[in-house]
Amino acid sequence: MNTLLRPCLDCGRLVRGKPRCYDCERDHDRQRGSRRQRGYDAQHDALRRVLVAALDPWAPCPRCHEPLGPDPARLDLMHNDDRTGWLGLGHRRCNRDVSPISAGQRTPLTPNFPTQNAGPVIG
Repeated sequence: MNTLLRPCLDCGRLVRGKPRCYDCERDHDRQRGSRRQRGYDAQHDALRRVLVAALDPWAPCPRCHEPLGPDPARLDLMHNDDRTGWLGLGHRRCNRDVSPISAGQRTPLTPNFPTQNAGPVIG
């Protein structure tokens, strides 16, 4: 299948199949910071494992309030907006939504598990 060329989001060079050219993608990744700097540390991973093990497919997503569903591969552990704690498991599509809608216009986030501030410390 022939994929159309489109301009890189940052520099305008034509690219095929990706939003940015190689150089701009590398710069973009550096600006984002490491996985740990973005809040995905061992505590985050451990909490996600605990919540997946106790997954209730009918629990609501913190963003869209629809049931989570039975497939943990389609779920992310969602941070609160200031990234100081977690809201529970949520749909991957809801967690990774980067639409230009301002936070005030989105559906309010509602935690779906009891420990919502700093999250439990898991050994």
